[in-house]
This record gives sequence, structure tokens and C-alpha cells, in this order.
Amino acid sequence: MNEGRKANVAKEVPAARIKTSTPIAVPASDKSESAPASAPDSTPISPPPRSEASRAPSKRDFSDPLGSAPSEAAPARSFNPPSGEQEPVFQAIQQMFSRYRTITGENPVGTNAEMMKAIMGGNPKSAMLGPPEGQTVSGDGELLDEWGAPYFFHQLTKDVIEIHSAGPDRKLWTGDDVLSR
Repeated sequence: MNEGRKANVAKEVPAARIKTSTPIAVPASDKSESAPASAPDSTPISPPPRSEASRAPSKRDFSDPLGSAPSEAAPARSFNPPSGEQEPVFQAIQQMFSRYRTITGENPVGTNAEMMKAIMGGNPKSAMLGPPEGQTVSGDGELLDEWGAPYFFHQLTKDVIEIHSAGPDRKLWTGDDVLSR
């Protein structure tokens, strides 16, 4: 019986003793007790004004969602062996990869610059092989072809790396690319 009395005591607290920190506003149109209370000043906050540049219409063309897709089919690429001039260069690069593989037990991996960094000493054995004789390395650390474009290296198997040269137009994946396997 005493426990029931304690529960009732909590319910019997006079309303005059309950303090609220925020006054509750009641809308003027509905003063019934069942109406939910609303917080004072419930006006939504508007975002800051946008700059003139952000209000200008977009100049982007959304008719082609890929943006870089050619409008007509690209010509088929030839995977023929490189010309006689490129073959000695490709062989020298392949020998560089072979020496690296012999010393470290694996091919270098990553982008052109990451692979060259590994070949030039950034590998577990700290072996410094350097680029093949007559080859140029860019300021970004990429091995460059005779036209000054970075090679693209594609590891085909554990021991075979395909070498792509962008060719005279200096753009990869066009008809004048030269590659070796």
C-alpha cells in the first residue's frame, strides 16, 4: 500500500509548481486543449542569397551524358608488332623490367611514374636500375616515348608487360599508337 502511495505522489504534484523554460504558443484559430503545441517562431530559415554566377544558366551540354564519347565509331586499332624503329626501344624497356623482376622477384606495379619510381630505387631491395639508355624521364617521373608522351604499361601476365606508345599524335588509344608485347 505504501508503494502505491509513492506512485500517486508523483502524479499529484500541483500544476503551479511545474516550471517550464519555454512558453507554449497556441494558435489563435484553435484554442482547444487537444491542439498540439507549436514552438515559438517556427518560420523556416531561408538559405543565404546565391551569387550572380550561380544563378546564370548552365553552359554545359547534357545531350551527351558521357561527354567524351565519340560521335562515330572509332577505327579499329591494329595490334601488329611495332615498326622496326621502335622494336629496339621496346626491347630495352622489356630488359629493364626483366632485370627488375630478377632482382625483386616481381614486376613493378602501378602507373608509369610509380613503376619508374620502383625501378629507380623505390623498391624493397633499393635496387637502382634507371631508365634504358637514351630514354627520357619527365619531371613527373614518367618514362617518355620518342614523341615526348608517357608510355602506358599494361601487365598481361606475371612475366609479360605490354608497352603502349601514343605515337606521333601523342594521344593514347588512337590509330597511330605503337605497342609491343
